[in-house]
Amino acid sequence: MDTTMGAEGKMMNRWWGFAGVIGPIIAGRLFDIFGNYTNAFYVGSGICILALGSLLLAKRRHAARAMRQLRY
Repeated sequence: MDTTMGAEGKMMNRWWGFAGVIGPIIAGRLFDIFGNYTNAFYVGSGICILALGSLLLAKRRHAARAMRQLRY
């Protein structure tokens, strides 16, 4: 289990760094196009909602797998 946690941590940090580089570029581009940051917030909010949905799905699938392992 510890090796899985380490792999998940590396993956999370990698995507967090990627978002830290790409996010401001996209927000700046949207500001240049629309003249305000309103649309950048909408895009960011949409991405957060998608991330929440994927997190909820992943937790349920992981919980179901753990419950199956406990039965055997």
